Amino acid sequence: MENKKILAIIPARGGSKGIPRKNIRELNGKPLISYIIKTAKNAGLKYIYVSTDDDEIAYYAKLFGAKIIMRPAEFSKDNITLDPVIYQAKKEIEKKEKISFDTIITLQATSPLLLGDTLKKAISYYKRNDIETLISVLEKKHLFWYKKNDKLIPFYKKRKNRQKLIPAFYETGGFVITRSKFVKKNTRFGKIVKVYPLSDNEAIDIDDPLHWAMAEHILNKKKIAINIIGSKQVGMGHIYRALLLCDVLTEHDIKFFINKKEQLAIRKIKENNYPAEIFKDDKELFNGLERFAPQIVINDILDTKAAFVKKLMEKYFVIDFEDLGKGSEHAHLVINALYERAHQRSNHYYGHKYYIIRRDLQFLKPKNSISKKIKRIVITFGGTDENNYTERVLKTLIELGFKGKIDIVLGMGNTRYKELTKYKSNEISIYKDVKNMGELLLSTDMGITSYGRTIYEFAYLNVPVLAIAQNKRELKHVFAHTKNGIYALGYGKEISRDKLKKSIKKILDNYEFRKKLYQNMKDTGLSHGLKRIKELIFTKYLQGKDEK
Repeated sequence: MENKKILAIIPARGGSKGIPRKNIRELNGKPLISYIIKTAKNAGLKYIYVSTDDDEIAYYAKLFGAKIIMRPAEFSKDNITLDPVIYQAKKEIEKKEKISFDTIITLQATSPLLLGDTLKKAISYYKRNDIETLISVLEKKHLFWYKKNDKLIPFYKKRKNRQKLIPAFYETGGFVITRSKFVKKNTRFGKIVKVYPLSDNEAIDIDDPLHWAMAEHILNKKKIAINIIGSKQVGMGHIYRALLLCDVLTEHDIKFFINKKEQLAIRKIKENNYPAEIFKDDKELFNGLERFAPQIVINDILDTKAAFVKKLMEKYFVIDFEDLGKGSEHAHLVINALYERAHQRSNHYYGHKYYIIRRDLQFLKPKNSISKKIKRIVITFGGTDENNYTERVLKTLIELGFKGKIDIVLGMGNTRYKELTKYKSNEISIYKDVKNMGELLLSTDMGITSYGRTIYEFAYLNVPVLAIAQNKRELKHVFAHTKNGIYALGYGKEISRDKLKKSIKKILDNYEFRKKLYQNMKDTGLSHGLKRIKELIFTKYLQGKDEK
């Protein structure tokens, strides 16, 4: 039985009631009927006919590669079932093509997510197993009931866990594959009927606006690859940002790609149950991307090389976070929350409005006032704190005779925990792994930190901050400024002991100065970075598609 003896018939009348003009209405930018025609073509079928009573449906069907058989008015009424429609179409098409078909396949335009490969496999299964009729179904294991004489009766004999229930099948409407001899005025079914289960997505049968919305949602789904770093050396900010971004991309298919050297990143992503592919070099990375076939690739790996990004751009829409390398000159989109520039490239978006606030902070209410006297300070320099500013600041506070509570939060890469424990007391606490960082930051009167991400967190909570840059790169984080409520001292190695002491004393003693910092923080607008980034990604992605 060859495909040239198979006839596919797509019934599509013009008088649909649930969704008016459903068959030619645009679903994700294309007429609904175009999807099932494409499915039939991708399955390798030669004879694909649309049976319709509507000239406009006929026009679009021909446009997307189907032939037309016009349906007489008596077969287009609301009470007519598909059996006589398919029978009439089969007879007319066989006359027209001068072929007696072996197999008739009924395909429904209302199953736009049915894949050509699935239909091809179903046809092969039908042929191999000498089946008379094969229907597409959705398999479900649930505690089903039915009604008989106004009495509810369970389909099951004993209540069990869902996995142990006998499956039930219901027809999806996707396809009916049957031997030609069984296609009659009142049936299309032989005696030997088998079912072919579909995935939940492919089984969607559009009967109402809810089904339409579900199909549109699935068709809009993208594959997104995230190339990420995270270690004791660079910290885990990249990982936390990516995980937060994933929270608003739940409708998309996400996969992480992580170099095997980034063990902390690997562990954290697996803890959060996201799929991850581990690679050892760029060759393995590109091979993995080829298999996954994403539309979008996100690099959150700091500076990239031009050749690397250009190669990605040959196949994918490329987005870089915090990239100051040559690759950023070429990526489709670059987002740098930590940097702001007056003259930026058209593909670059800088600044604090693209910062993603940590999950544990998002539901906290920022301070609505500050105390006149500082009673509690949080010191946190994150990462490795390579210059040991934590101890330097702590010593300065002790020299100044600060009598309040000091909470020291060390980054994952900080190796000086034991050295710093000598300072522990009733007033000084040292934490290595804080689960409720947001609560801790909100409970303090003042923060002392680097120019990194933590200044955004203090600012979001309206907590005045004194900031010291760990390195020259951090000096480019221009959010660290009094206009944003940050008392920024500059590069730590260039700050004398005397200057540090005077600066800390100023913020401790000068309530009016701290009040000004607090007022400035209230206007930074850090709440909606996640939403802005999501909108930016897909706006630019669609623009890129339009420009091709």
